[in-house]
Amino acid sequence: MRAEAARAPAGLTAEQNRLVTRLQVLQDAGNWLGVVALEHEALALARELRGADPGLAGKIHGVLGLAFQETGDYGRARELHEQHRAMAEALGDRAGVARACGNLGICYKNTGDYGRAGELHEQCRAICEALGDRAGVAAACGNLGLCYSSTGDY
Repeated sequence: MRAEAARAPAGLTAEQNRLVTRLQVLQDAGNWLGVVALEHEALALARELRGADPGLAGKIHGVLGLAFQETGDYGRARELHEQHRAMAEALGDRAGVARACGNLGICYKNTGDYGRAGELHEQCRAICEALGDRAGVAAACGNLGLCYSSTGDY
């Protein structure tokens, strides 16, 4: 499941805007090592934005989580996706919660914890279904299928 790209909203300083745009460009290009290299600056920006734009702060955590996931650091990816989920829950952003759950599920599947992965993909599916997000439901069901097939439960 792909995180929504962190788009630069109005009201950011020029420096903040450049960093958000740089993260977006790197994510769009699939340059996950480039995103990881910006971790410290991105987290500092997210801390600055928590009061002004907590939604963007959460999305930054999600993008960083994807980067660590893609580079194989699943422990760090899980931490960042958990933070994204907590921020989305605090905002009532159910779509953000679903994205974070889906990404967490992928991390757990990739580390062999298929039971936890399945729980998270089921949470994602339920949220997407409630939101009428048919593509999200389909992605969650596909990820659930991968969990089942990884355990030999066809």
